[in-house]
Amino acid sequence: MRVYNARARGLGHALKSLMKDLLCVKGFKIACVGTELRGDDEVGLRVCRELAKSGIDVVTCEYGLENCIGDLLALSPKSLLIVDAAKFSGEPGDVVVAPVESAASEYLVTTHNVPVAVTIEYLRRAGVARNALLLGIRVKSLEVGAGISDEVLRSAEVVVSAIREALKECNP
Repeated sequence: MRVYNARARGLGHALKSLMKDLLCVKGFKIACVGTELRGDDEVGLRVCRELAKSGIDVVTCEYGLENCIGDLLALSPKSLLIVDAAKFSGEPGDVVVAPVESAASEYLVTTHNVPVAVTIEYLRRAGVARNALLLGIRVKSLEVGAGISDEVLRSAEVVVSAIREALKECNP
């Protein structure tokens, strides 16, 4: 598990290197989770929208990963990167990248109905998403009606850039 301080120099470079290792494999998919109703919980959706603008194929899961089970089963990714808002010790905008199991048990407090680890276990039993990692961005506020905070928005931009750059360097 890796936690990246949002204010540290080189955040984008470190994330790009990690994203390249994760995403430059056959059969990967990116799923972004969130809702626009609760402040920083929108961050996953924001990342997906920006990646889609670049032509990157993503799965958008409003209100929870469990709402995309059908799409994920149909796509049958071997590797899955889940981008979501997260609550863990640290500062708003910090980024954690971890296997779903450790993130769900140690760091992530989800705002969704079904825990991510339960959904991933279901997918794995169906032969999907054998390698599943969570990229969580530390929230500042989950207040209903609040907009996305500046700290979280800046980290989302770094994540999007790191994923775009990593995918450009993947071998076809």
